[in-house]
Amino acid sequence: MAHARTAPRISPDEAHRRQEVRIPLAGSGAAPESALLADLTLPAGRHAITLVVDGRGLSRHAAQDRALAHLLQAQGLGTLLADFLTPEEQASQRAADLPRLTGRLVDAVQWVEAHPACAGLPVALCGLEAGSAPALLAAAKLGSRLSALACIGGWQGLPQPSVLSTVRASTLLLVGGREPPPVADQEAVYAALRCERSVALVPGAGRQLQEPGALAHAAEMVAGWLLAHALPELEETAP
Repeated sequence: MAHARTAPRISPDEAHRRQEVRIPLAGSGAAPESALLADLTLPAGRHAITLVVDGRGLSRHAAQDRALAHLLQAQGLGTLLADFLTPEEQASQRAADLPRLTGRLVDAVQWVEAHPACAGLPVALCGLEAGSAPALLAAAKLGSRLSALACIGGWQGLPQPSVLSTVRASTLLLVGGREPPPVADQEAVYAALRCERSVALVPGAGRQLQEPGALAHAAEMVAGWLLAHALPELEETAP
């Protein structure tokens, strides 16, 4: 695993700039006037923007997603928590199928790239559990536009090796130390990826990171990985 840089911590008295935003959709299965609602949080001294996604596609209101985002913000990472279903789709109880969720994630990355407050900042993805599959699929579509990717759990239903081989973003795969997937599965995914990648255990954690301190430990590992790959990009583009 690559050595992670120590993330600069944001002091408690530095207010995070959180704003609710609307992300227009670009042909990913919704009416032209439809938009996604999202919370964009930009801590002082941010080094990258991380989009957090889970399998349900409703990160704004998921307690674990929000807790993870808060931990990443404390390490100097901006975050975007989006509802990847429109309000109309939520009202009709429409499920967030994989192609729809992947397309919406790509739409959200494109929006971040064009947002003035995020200009020039590296973009990263973090998939939680079943959100790992759409995160990897989106990474394959985005190519070098994505700086880094972290997947926490969610080894079931991952993309085929032919898709994984096209991911270019540096990828961290985290698994719970108490309930790791079969070694053969880990080796197969690792072999399919052609980018810089690492598989790491979260000590003492189960699949859903419900144990005390497990999510915080995972967030620290994710932040270290993302910053290790975002900071060099910032240094290269600095005047």
